[in-house]
Amino acid sequence: MTGWTLKPRPVPSASPGLFTAGGTGTGQIAALNADNSLNSSSNPVIHGQVIQLFGTGQGFVAGAPTDGTPSTGLVPTSAIPLVLLNNEFVPSTNVQYSGLAPEEVGVWQINVLIPDITAPGNSVSLQVFMSSIPSGNPSSPTSVATTIAVK
Repeated sequence: MTGWTLKPRPVPSASPGLFTAGGTGTGQIAALNADNSLNSSSNPVIHGQVIQLFGTGQGFVAGAPTDGTPSTGLVPTSAIPLVLLNNEFVPSTNVQYSGLAPEEVGVWQINVLIPDITAPGNSVSLQVFMSSIPSGNPSSPTSVATTIAVK
């Protein structure tokens, strides 16, 4: 092929995305409350309890199993993601786990303790930042809105 020049393109270290209940990538996040029940407007997480978020795009995970093989235990990410809840970053100590979801293939799990100051609601906005890259659309961070329900 004459006249063609290949130009290397940078590959981001992460491309976080959260799984949503409707599978559209927006709206209610497919998350589990502390009792492992599905988070929803009729079953909100309670302040001071942990919610489990699930997604992909966390980037390289040291110690991960070979591709296509589920993790048999906790395999944490080397970095802790920032979690933006109702436009406020939760304290990093509230992120109790970030890593591969046990018994799943390639699924990122983030366990977050809901701060007492979080305003309740059926559509509380939540976004995750990994390596400064937001979940959703990095070119337009507000175009992909994901939510959880908080009591």
